[in-house]
Amino acid sequence: NEKWYDGAKINWNKFEGENLSKCMNNKGEIDVDMISGCLMLIKRELFMKNIFLPEDYFMFFEDLDYCANVKEKGYRLIYNNKSIIYHKISQSSGGEKSPFYFKYSTRNWYIFMNKYIYKADNPRKSKLYFYLNRISRVVYFGVLGKSDKSKAIINGIKEGYKFYKNKEKI
Repeated sequence: NEKWYDGAKINWNKFEGENLSKCMNNKGEIDVDMISGCLMLIKRELFMKNIFLPEDYFMFFEDLDYCANVKEKGYRLIYNNKSIIYHKISQSSGGEKSPFYFKYSTRNWYIFMNKYIYKADNPRKSKLYFYLNRISRVVYFGVLGKSDKSKAIINGIKEGYKFYKNKEKI
């Protein structure tokens, strides 16, 4: 079995969780910026303070947003390297290469980025990174004749934009 995850550091310029697996080497417990939603042990205290996983996302990025929110409220996130969990990555979404995955990961990346854009060193550069990343994927899949994935990414951007704009009005 391949080791998949050891907590993550949030890159606020790319709005991504960067896996710490390559840095760990059995260090035991460490403070991290993000814990995967595939398994979190959450103190009851957070629920009593109405700190819940956000419902905005449906799937993907809800754990990243939750962890960012928890950290902003002054709590620690601790990852224990000695724990072992078995997780079938993205199986409920048809796999990491499915159109469903590309649509919702794009949509939710957009929402997360705009929600926390104030954390970026250069917000314009961060947004440019997002759009260049997504456009290059659209072109790549178009060249390969996988228009379903290209359309999924475009729809993800549209839905993220629409969701975020509606959220701003509230």
